Amino acid sequence: MFADIDMPVDRIDASGQLTWVNSAQAALLQQPAAALIGAPLEAIYGASSAALVRRHLNLAEATSGPLLLWQQTAEGTELPVLCSLVPDADGGLVVLKQPAAGAAIGLEQEIRERVEILTEMIGEATDACWCIEFLLPVDITLPEDDIVDAIFSHPQRWRACNEAMARLYQLPPDLDFNHQPVARYFPRSDVNERMIRALIRAGYRLDRAAAVDHTHDGTELMVENDFRAAIRGDRLIRLWGTVRDIGAIRQREEALAARAEAMLDVLSAAPDPILVIAADGHLLAANPAVKHLWHWPVERLLDQPLGDRLDTDLIRRIAEENGEADIAIEGAGVWRLHAAILDGTRRRFVATARRARVRGAQKAREAAE
Repeated sequence: MFADIDMPVDRIDASGQLTWVNSAQAALLQQPAAALIGAPLEAIYGASSAALVRRHLNLAEATSGPLLLWQQTAEGTELPVLCSLVPDADGGLVVLKQPAAGAAIGLEQEIRERVEILTEMIGEATDACWCIEFLLPVDITLPEDDIVDAIFSHPQRWRACNEAMARLYQLPPDLDFNHQPVARYFPRSDVNERMIRALIRAGYRLDRAAAVDHTHDGTELMVENDFRAAIRGDRLIRLWGTVRDIGAIRQREEALAARAEAMLDVLSAAPDPILVIAADGHLLAANPAVKHLWHWPVERLLDQPLGDRLDTDLIRRIAEENGEADIAIEGAGVWRLHAAILDGTRRRFVATARRARVRGAQKAREAAE
């Protein structure tokens, strides 16, 4: 009955799946009818509209009058439609639709309110939010090198950049970030080209992508971006996302790495055995002296329980008392062991050993006997 009429029509079964759409509906949604069959109703209705349809579906309830719903095309465009929901004999719904005129449903007011809400949310956000709009859309069917070139060279402008963005890039207060040239803050460079290549390979959705931007006065700024894209057909229209300054974080990481490297150098040069042991008795680290003086296969023992090689309960006790004790190491004689608790969220112990004096060695042997 509805196959050839101009009115968009679909049928939804009791479980909420699309079982049939006519040609007018497929054309409105810009998708082949066959691709829609079996899809959940959320595939073509906006979230709030889908919830409303499911409520009528569960109640097997017809609408008393036209109902305003929002559909979405394959490209994500929202379309308002006036609908009548008619229950069928199998527990499903037949949905009859008429594209709604903006003036008839107050669409202009709806759009104005949406813009106002989004503007307030973005404007007041503490995260730096940005959007780049390509005045000449980028053909994403081109080879990767050509896409990269186009993203940096096509005419473009900032859109919807917020106050946090202006603060991050140190924009003078009398300037509007959205009126500034994109290349001044996001220049073409080897680092930024690598980031764009990663974005392309990730399907134009990428998080924590590192870049080197410029502040307003030209100072380099190490940042991290979360990227999203607006693509229409095979054309890239906009890129948008959030950006964070990671320069201070990188400096701390580099300082910690340098400190760790220096500590490793010190430990490697220490002539006495040094061990780091977890609370459960597993060996976490050992310096080269452990291998050279005790002949332990350190590489194989890492992250393994020390077992009968060392009394880890003894180490725990003397660490808690900040004391020391003499121990016998098989094949390496008697050693004076000092242990302490390491600071941190994980309970760990560090043990250092020196060869015991003869008197201490005699006592250890007597105790062993």
